[in-house]
Amino acid sequence: IGPSVLNVGLGGSTLEACDFFFARLVVPVRPRSLLLYAGDNDLGDGRSVEQVFGCFRSLAGKAASSLGPIPFGFISIKPSPARYPIIDRIRRINELIRRDIEARPSGYYVDAYSAMLDPAGKPVPEFFLPDGLHMSREGYRLWSRLLEPHRNQIFIG
Repeated sequence: IGPSVLNVGLGGSTLEACDFFFARLVVPVRPRSLLLYAGDNDLGDGRSVEQVFGCFRSLAGKAASSLGPIPFGFISIKPSPARYPIIDRIRRINELIRRDIEARPSGYYVDAYSAMLDPAGKPVPEFFLPDGLHMSREGYRLWSRLLEPHRNQIFIG
């Protein structure tokens, strides 16, 4: 039997909510690895880069203190066409989180942001549904390819 995966994600959730519910949803499961995608909705709701980064730091601290040195990955916030007006904030928070997580003993960063841009720096429409916010099948295929090199960090036998 292969490794099991538990998705404790909630559609429409925020990094702030992930931090708030961490002890209730994640700690009891005692995961052997943790992969996080969050922050997109926080920025979309108007939170500042500093607020979002504070939530990330709080969650990362909780993960380190309650779960120990397990592999902990972060998938960068995607450059959705619908959120293009805040693309500079997305780029800034991704960079802050990348620096922070890569400085952690078992931390790693998955750069989906860059892979979802065309050569002119615009979001590739094919990676998104017509709403310009949610990902299409092609977007998820891309993410699967981006996550493959991290397979041994994500799936701990």
